[in-house]
Amino acid sequence: MIRLLLVYIFTFFYLTAGSQITATLEPNPASISVSDVTDDAPTIAKATLTNTSETDTLIVRWERNIISLSDGWENSVCDINRCYGTETEVSPDNRPVVIPPGGTSNLDAYIFANGIVGAAEIDVIVTDIANDENVLTAKYIIDTTTPTSDLLINEDIQIFPNPAVDAFQIKNDKLIRQVKIYDIIGKEVDRYSHIRGAEYNVSNYQKGIYIIRLFDESNMMIKVLRLNKK
Repeated sequence: MIRLLLVYIFTFFYLTAGSQITATLEPNPASISVSDVTDDAPTIAKATLTNTSETDTLIVRWERNIISLSDGWENSVCDINRCYGTETEVSPDNRPVVIPPGGTSNLDAYIFANGIVGAAEIDVIVTDIANDENVLTAKYIIDTTTPTSDLLINEDIQIFPNPAVDAFQIKNDKLIRQVKIYDIIGKEVDRYSHIRGAEYNVSNYQKGIYIIRLFDESNMMIKVLRLNKK
């Protein structure tokens, strides 16, 4: 089943204090807005590691540090040598990233969202093997919303008020039989059997963005909406 995944990916790169590594990571920042994916297809945040030295070969290793990753999501890292499995945390000792003067290597973060609403924050720490005090860190922040059914039908379905302070309702809710509410990292907060005209109390929710998933009587997800809780 093809799902539509609205993806916002912001990739930030920064040097640690005192770093002298002769490399840069670009783009800075990078963004991807919309991607069509299948359940098995990854979303890729691409970056290029460049050796800025005109004379010296740069040999580095990298280490993945998952700051946060939604349940059901998987992540892997790809460099010039290969794409590694989701279980690989550190580049193998026998496969350092070797970049000639002025050369480049990709350093890409792959996210396998598996059709699940969620978010992730991942650091990839690049260290100069010749001097482990020389460090460059790539930060990948991924925010995905709206995995939906095959087609976005019922475009008139809306939640109101939005932003909401105390409660929200659903407009044009004839086909809706179940409502599930998730926080922005993909954790389910509440679920309800839907009755037409029902009001959903969010007064106790923390301020922020929530994902509202709407299902029909066949338990088919027919629409996903964002709720801004004030």
